[in-house]
Amino acid sequence: MNMNTRRDFLKTAALGTSAAMLSPYLAQAAAATAEGKPPMRFIFMHKGNGIYPSVMVPPNLSQQDAEKEKKKESFEVSWDKHDLPEWMSQL
Repeated sequence: MNMNTRRDFLKTAALGTSAAMLSPYLAQAAAATAEGKPPMRFIFMHKGNGIYPSVMVPPNLSQQDAEKEKKKESFEVSWDKHDLPEWMSQL
């Protein structure tokens, strides 16, 4: 490919970088589809809209996960073993 301008270089670099970054996720999604079940994910993100982050925490977290939550660290939990807070039970 002939890159004559900075714009062409940036487009090519962005395409290559995004392909490299997405390949593990695409492979995981393809493997889950091959198993017959889609990948299930639920990501909680908090935006300053008047809801305190503490009311979004599952009430039955382990002590280790609760410590990570207090330190604002990321962690993964299986929802098979956890309940949503009462006000989110409709989800």
